[in-house]
Amino acid sequence: LGQLADQPVPDDVLWQQPAIEVNEQVAIEPIAALVPPECFYIRFGKFSNYLWMNRLTRDYGGDLANMIAGRGLDRQMTAGIERQLAVKYNELSELVGDQVVNDLALIGRDTFFNSGAAFGLLFEAKNAFLFQTSVQQERAAVLAREKENGATEQSIEIAGRKVSLLSTPDNRIRSFFAAHENYRLITSSRAIVERFYAVIDGEQSLAQTPEYVYTRAYMPLEREDTIFIYLPSAFFRGLVSPQYQIELTRRMKAEADIELLRLARLTARNEGSPAQSIDELVAGGFLPREFGRRPDGSGPIEAGDTILDSRRGARGSFLPIPDVELTAVTRDEAFNYAQRAQFYRENWQQMDPLVVGIRRYSLEQDGADKGLERLVIDANVAPFAEQKYGWIMSLLGPPTNERITTAPGDIISLQASVRGGLLSPNVPPHHLFLGIQDSVPATDLKPGGLLKTLRMLQTTPGYLGAWPKPGFLDWLPLGLAGEPDIYGFSQLPLGLWRRQFEGFSVLSFNRDVLAHVTDYLDPVPAENAAQIRLHVGDLSTSQLSAWVNAMLFERASQASAGNVQLMHTLTTQLGVPAAEAKETAEQLLGAKLICPLGGEYELVALEGGADIWRSTAWLPGPNGESPVADYQATLLEWFRGLDAGLTKEADRLFVHAELDMQRKPSEPKPALPLFNFNLFGGGSKPSGDGKSEAKPAESESPKPRATNSKGPRDF
Repeated sequence: LGQLADQPVPDDVLWQQPAIEVNEQVAIEPIAALVPPECFYIRFGKFSNYLWMNRLTRDYGGDLANMIAGRGLDRQMTAGIERQLAVKYNELSELVGDQVVNDLALIGRDTFFNSGAAFGLLFEAKNAFLFQTSVQQERAAVLAREKENGATEQSIEIAGRKVSLLSTPDNRIRSFFAAHENYRLITSSRAIVERFYAVIDGEQSLAQTPEYVYTRAYMPLEREDTIFIYLPSAFFRGLVSPQYQIELTRRMKAEADIELLRLARLTARNEGSPAQSIDELVAGGFLPREFGRRPDGSGPIEAGDTILDSRRGARGSFLPIPDVELTAVTRDEAFNYAQRAQFYRENWQQMDPLVVGIRRYSLEQDGADKGLERLVIDANVAPFAEQKYGWIMSLLGPPTNERITTAPGDIISLQASVRGGLLSPNVPPHHLFLGIQDSVPATDLKPGGLLKTLRMLQTTPGYLGAWPKPGFLDWLPLGLAGEPDIYGFSQLPLGLWRRQFEGFSVLSFNRDVLAHVTDYLDPVPAENAAQIRLHVGDLSTSQLSAWVNAMLFERASQASAGNVQLMHTLTTQLGVPAAEAKETAEQLLGAKLICPLGGEYELVALEGGADIWRSTAWLPGPNGESPVADYQATLLEWFRGLDAGLTKEADRLFVHAELDMQRKPSEPKPALPLFNFNLFGGGSKPSGDGKSEAKPAESESPKPRATNSKGPRDF
């Protein structure tokens, strides 16, 4: 506090660049030639592929993390992206998008979408006039709708070109629209526009970097990926640059000041003070004297009930970091960055690029469209410098062409080639494997606490083993088991059983499970060399489904109750009226409160006059518990199986996975109009009698080369 920004901006880390041999004959898509080399690059190839991903994201509240376990907050990330860029895809997009757009990619300098990202959409138009008209119609509609919020559209000059900027003072809308030949860029960042035109004017593009040419040599265009994700090493270097690291710290403080100002207002109101402005709150002792005074000259400003940062705008749509000018830093900022830079110089001299290719196939039979799909995912880190990952990567053993057969009834199996590495050099290379049988666990299905966790492990129908040496299993107190019987069985403390035979050492809490699975364990040749192999069957139809559902229900229940507890605390501690508690909580968190149990939060009057918040998913009564029998975990709704393998070579790490998923049913498609090509919904809706429906190309996923299988697939 109190420091001046009177120090020069620190120098960036001096990174090492790997020597890469490239093949000049590698085919590269034209759109990559317009992407700045420091940007992440997510290519969809077709507009319908983008819509498929957009719909998948929307199916789970705009956050794909909700596919695993429902969260209690909805940050409305997808809606925020569309709002800030002033693009919103309508039903016509699904029908005619591929007729207007030839290729598109999501690019950007970061992925801080919850606070304000530097990102954009780059389009290659088949018909530039129709695309331009559609975008301009949508921008005009947004301008008219947001006029009262200060929205303006102006033509500015960047790199000698005219660029349209549609924006609001708080940056909730910040949309640059730039053009070059048949390419159109819509972005939140002026810096990205500047680099876009710099590449066009002759500076190196992503397509010209040796890293990307090398990537396209082993991930060629012929794969026809539904989604192609490329994170270049320059992207990662940018995230740890002085510009990003110092501005991220300042941004975090700006967000904290906005939250503190809101809390101070609530506290003052609860104590009967009329103080609401910053000066009044400081004078009343609700805020510290130095509040809001930052070295860069920025601070919170008030516009009625709205609180903004004077330099960055509204919380959730801060000015993109590359657009924030960094001219000087404080002594602390310079010192802290010097410490980070020293760490990278000594331990992490080189950043590794990451590439992921995703292909989508239909698993439907007899032409039925029930939404069952397989995603084939190939992820690569190449060039890969293993040494900087330390002991973690040293634990992987050599790639092996052998795998351990799984026992009948295994719903989950995991096996890995491991060794002691830097952690324990005396442990030799060996296979470590784990399996869980598809049977009902004898447990109360309510994990929690050490004893309950131990009980859950004891009743899980699983096993853990090693071959041809015990390896890491020797770390367990296996000597306490005594001599094995003639069949190789011995018992350890806590009810753990062990069986030894033909180089195998296998553990389980259930002797019957151990006896069953060990009869089938055998090393057999594998089609491909790998260090890690994973198989997970369809949990939704397994006997473990109730167990998995109960575990995820426990987490969802805690999140649901946590939201209500927050609203209750605001009322009891800060005097917020119960009717205003939900809105106040959402303002403080910058997100919508949602019940992960699938209910809605409602205000209920109790006998005696008090009002409390509860979820409609809860049972009536003072405890407000929700019945697990009525809960369906999100994971079980869509997950239908996974097979994956990981392989590490000398200069490359790659993962191959096949994920089967059940998509939610699509909405009925509108009739295809003859002339209106408004992709972004800015004009009037077309009319049609709905008699002839056209199925979008997006839903026509190709058939896989292999059929769906309940057993593990070999990698």
